[in-house]
Amino acid sequence: MEMQNTAIRLENVSVVDSDGTTLLKNLDLELRKGRKAVLMGANGSGKSLLLRCLAGLERPSEGTIFRDGLPYDYSAAGLQLLQQNTAYFLKLSDGTVCSHAVPAGVCGCDSDPSDRPSSAALSDGQKSFQQICRVLQGKPELLLLDLPGTLDVRNQERILKRLEELSAAGTTILAVSHDTDFALRWADDVILLENGELLIQGAPKDVLVNQRALSAAGLHMPVVLQIFEDLCKKAVLNPGLSLPRTVEELKQDIASVPTASYRRHRDTGSGEKKTAVLVVSFGTSFHETREKTIDQIEAEIGNAFPEAHLYRAWTSKMILRKLERRDGIHIDNVKEAMERMITDGVTDLIVQPTHVINGIENDLMKEDIMGYASELNSISFGTPLLTSVEDNEAAIRAVMDEWHLPEDEVLVFMGHGTTHYANAIYAALDYTFKDMGYSNVFLGTVEAYPSMHSLLRQVHSYHPQKVHLAPFMIVAGDHASNDMSGDDPDSWKCQFEAEGFTVECHMKGLGEYSGIRALLVRHAREAAHQNS
Repeated sequence: MEMQNTAIRLENVSVVDSDGTTLLKNLDLELRKGRKAVLMGANGSGKSLLLRCLAGLERPSEGTIFRDGLPYDYSAAGLQLLQQNTAYFLKLSDGTVCSHAVPAGVCGCDSDPSDRPSSAALSDGQKSFQQICRVLQGKPELLLLDLPGTLDVRNQERILKRLEELSAAGTTILAVSHDTDFALRWADDVILLENGELLIQGAPKDVLVNQRALSAAGLHMPVVLQIFEDLCKKAVLNPGLSLPRTVEELKQDIASVPTASYRRHRDTGSGEKKTAVLVVSFGTSFHETREKTIDQIEAEIGNAFPEAHLYRAWTSKMILRKLERRDGIHIDNVKEAMERMITDGVTDLIVQPTHVINGIENDLMKEDIMGYASELNSISFGTPLLTSVEDNEAAIRAVMDEWHLPEDEVLVFMGHGTTHYANAIYAALDYTFKDMGYSNVFLGTVEAYPSMHSLLRQVHSYHPQKVHLAPFMIVAGDHASNDMSGDDPDSWKCQFEAEGFTVECHMKGLGEYSGIRALLVRHAREAAHQNS
């Protein structure tokens, strides 16, 4: 790599904590001018610390950082010069956020400060968005971003639009993210860290297909590449095609395949029709909640289709392995269920997922099933629980029909959350609760937005006498037992209690609500009508 094209170069950079712990170890890497790089790794791998070193906020214990070929100058004057052309939004060692913008310029995020509400009225996501907008006002030579997971889809797109403008103008950008789908579609380079060491650096198409490296960094392969790889294995797509970086590119690849390759609705010629209903769930290792939820849903769907054969499949590999190892219980995954049905002579298939949203699990499930389309006359898919506005309203009615809260108490639902764009449904549903008159009901997620920080702020504003916690998941399983009601200080129960609230936990999964089960049965009936 030519020196004149190198914005940042690290040579043997290490950071050792005061107690002797090595936080960054012998890092050698380069950032090219005008390129967009994404820094990834598990929590504690050193991502935020590396950003602070590049911003001049922390000094390496060993090694050298070069900027435009010159070593960092840590004198007051040298650091002041560094700040003049470096912008950043990053986390300090105590977890607080620190930001800095270079002078001049106009914000490219369409966020007018005069129109902004006071900070007290802002959610965590809105505060982060405003801070990032200020950072993006100028035209820095180097931009360092620790992208928060609390931004909604609209604000994410506004920020990405501005980042594209800065990149086109020559800004070198290094962003920290856990979202491999984002890294695939946006980055020029991907850098993976593991325990403070450089694991791999390269183009997204090279790094994000490396299962060993991704696993070591606590990441998963982008969904687009998972689907592409699976379709190649099934000979639906040609492995020689360029790797798709976006859903649109993958759709174009699929659209180029002759329709005959799918052979969907093909007449088998046997003359005998055998219909099956496949109920697909994420699964649970908790037998008691399974009996109250998944088993009940399957039974009611089976009753709705008395002439059809009922099959089950679960999508969580971890849960399936745990049940096999711990209890000696085997439950089919989607591919195993498909093989079983084909062996049994099934000709027409109705698939009804019990997934809450149209997220990653649902996408992968559909791709697995479509790999067997040539073996069946027809396949019709029922939709997950929350797919339309009508579904949202029906689900809220189904749940709230079984809750009778005093006005001075609040109900906080815990959803799962995902990096998939479908996560936006949780914020929309939280709003719909209020719009339907349930001002004392709040919905957050374990792994995405709305976050626990948002919930605490909103619940404090309500001043309740008591907080009720319940899962907004089909089963009351591991997340409900540990993340919601566990005794760990990070559990929702403990966090609310630490804020002075009286808390009661309710281990009742969505599958225990009769109205929720009825909604899934309705979706299955609608799927059956597709082929009637």
